[in-house]
Amino acid sequence: MGIIFFKRKKKEAPVPPPPPSLPAASSEKLALASFNNLLLGAFVVNTQTNTLPLLNPTAKRMLGIQAATPSLASVINALPPTYDLQKQLKEAVASQKPGDEKEITLEEKTFAVSVVPVSTVSAAVLLRDITFEASLQKVKEDFIHMMVHELRAPLTAIKGAAQILEKDKSSKQDFNKMISIIQEQSKKLLDQVSSLLDLAKIEASRFVIQKTPSDVKKLVSQVAEVFQPQAVNKSIALTAKIGSSIPLTVVLDPIRIGQVLNNFVSNSLKFTPAGGAITIEASISKETPKKLTVKVKDTGVGIPKEKQKEIFSKFYQVGQKTDDDPNTHIPGTGLGLYIAKQIIEAHKGTIDLVSDEGKGTTISFSIPL
Repeated sequence: MGIIFFKRKKKEAPVPPPPPSLPAASSEKLALASFNNLLLGAFVVNTQTNTLPLLNPTAKRMLGIQAATPSLASVINALPPTYDLQKQLKEAVASQKPGDEKEITLEEKTFAVSVVPVSTVSAAVLLRDITFEASLQKVKEDFIHMMVHELRAPLTAIKGAAQILEKDKSSKQDFNKMISIIQEQSKKLLDQVSSLLDLAKIEASRFVIQKTPSDVKKLVSQVAEVFQPQAVNKSIALTAKIGSSIPLTVVLDPIRIGQVLNNFVSNSLKFTPAGGAITIEASISKETPKKLTVKVKDTGVGIPKEKQKEIFSKFYQVGQKTDDDPNTHIPGTGLGLYIAKQIIEAHKGTIDLVSDEGKGTTISFSIPL
């Protein structure tokens, strides 16, 4: 007969009873202690007595309340009329669940407001300054709207020209004109898409330059030649001055430096009225260590002093009008000078702007040899 072993049943540990729930007064007391030292703005409201047990210093500053012992009424008056505080408090206390976060604006600042129940009769209101986040969101939305407009314009022009060609009844002169429009607008579209791709690379820290010995004299001359027809059409004198001390080759990324120069000259042409002048100057510094400096000078409308600090910021547009047509908006993505700055800094160089409103602008870069 085999021996049968019986496994002793493991004695289960007794389940501890649930902790007793805190009375409303104790719960509110804990909330007062924890919320008072928060970096967020916070205040606690007793909905039963309509009193304000706590208003921390951050909340007082955010709401602009000066009184030493403010009342609930003073807090309600400090909030915008569109935000119904009492309704939010009642809903949070009744459901015992945090309410949805709302956005309010006070004195040009944006705050996120959330209501959290702390007892059966009271709730805490938390204020978080989201002005910076809101401004970034606005910049993003403005950029998207602007890009839709900027991309739609060349696409519409290309479509219109293609439709005219499709009819096959145009003269040779009209045919050549339509082909020219398609080529010009396609290039504009490609440049805008390239700017977006460059921005994506910069944001992802994948923006690289390919340095190679390059002919600076040839590079500057080519840029001047490319923009000469536009300058002639606007009756603008465009010249290039290349210093004799510039060596045969300079180690740089010719495509990217050409992109910077194209941006500089293109901007000058946009903001220089008929009869003005644009000069591209390239030289080598006399001091040690040697640097290549390229300047683009114009006699355009100039840039107001208060806007000059932001000129190299992402998505920034000066919004200036030319003297030729003050009512015409100058198109652009607000990325050109931002990308130009990244290119020059990738060359360990510096970029500079000197502008006098109504007299002209000189924009330049210097890179070490």
